[in-house]
Amino acid sequence: MPDNTIIPLNNSSTIVPPGNLTFTNSTAVEPPWVVYKNAQLIWYVVSMIISAASATANLLLVLVVATNRFLRTSSGLLIGHLAAMECLITTLGMPIHMTVTFIKQYNLSPDGCAGTQFFLAVTYTVSDWTLLFLALNRFVIIFFPHAHRTLSSKKALATGITMIWTLAICLNTPFTFDVSNRFMLAPPWYSCVLAPPLNDGYDFRVLHLMTAVYLPLAIVGSLYLAIVIQSAILFAAKRIAPVPDGRTVPSGGKNEEEQTRAAQAKKIKQKQRLVVIRVLFASWAVYCMCYFSNTIIANFNPTLISRSPVLQLWTRTAYVVGYIIHPLFLFCFSRGHLHGLKALLRRCRRQ
Repeated sequence: MPDNTIIPLNNSSTIVPPGNLTFTNSTAVEPPWVVYKNAQLIWYVVSMIISAASATANLLLVLVVATNRFLRTSSGLLIGHLAAMECLITTLGMPIHMTVTFIKQYNLSPDGCAGTQFFLAVTYTVSDWTLLFLALNRFVIIFFPHAHRTLSSKKALATGITMIWTLAICLNTPFTFDVSNRFMLAPPWYSCVLAPPLNDGYDFRVLHLMTAVYLPLAIVGSLYLAIVIQSAILFAAKRIAPVPDGRTVPSGGKNEEEQTRAAQAKKIKQKQRLVVIRVLFASWAVYCMCYFSNTIIANFNPTLISRSPVLQLWTRTAYVVGYIIHPLFLFCFSRGHLHGLKALLRRCRRQ
């Protein structure tokens, strides 16, 4: 956020609509929606197209999981829930946010600002913690396979998703009802954001950001990295146990045809499982790059964001791009999800 005067929503007298702006001389700085009118229009159109594409991709992923029994596993249901959240964000949350920014958000009422931001904050908190639940599910099946059945039960999934929603609502409710902070309109685009604490109190935004974003995403990366390293070690080792007659066979010495087929089927299933994990890991990495694009740019050039109002708009578009990554990667690199998508499209053509 640029280092400018903050306009609080609870003081309507400080809100200046564009129709009341006056410039006393020719050197006065015009507001960005006047200076960058064409650039803002291009940003809005492109962002809405990307948002629509992301919503469509996530909706397809939800339908693929729902209509294919072989994908309705514990991880598949979590992927479906994640896609539903990202579909909700790109269908309602981000389009509303971008639209009110495009039509001058400073005309939005305090209640409207709080309501839209509460919806956005709850949905992206649920999305990030669903990513963590999914990563934990994959971690357990690799490192603690005997405990996986308990974690993947319908009761465990329902309990986990309920806890995620409860956390998201409880975490974001203080902002909406003004328990700790207020929402404010921040220049240059006067977008609705969280305000600093009143009377030099504790900045609850730090706790919010850590709990809603940084903590779950950091743990997700750690879990997937551990899985990838573990799988690489196992594949590199290729442990072959020697037998007395000098021949070597895989550990356990299964020679019967049925046992061989079962072992091959198990190996294929494990390979497919690892492919999905690697896809999710790559998706997480790209998602984080999109989500933290503002922070990444600020680290390389601290003043670039504040000096370029248009760049601030495009960093919001990067958020939307991040929500198309999971369905795109799964459809491109996961055979199961690609097969499910083709089956869904065939059903649609027959109808």
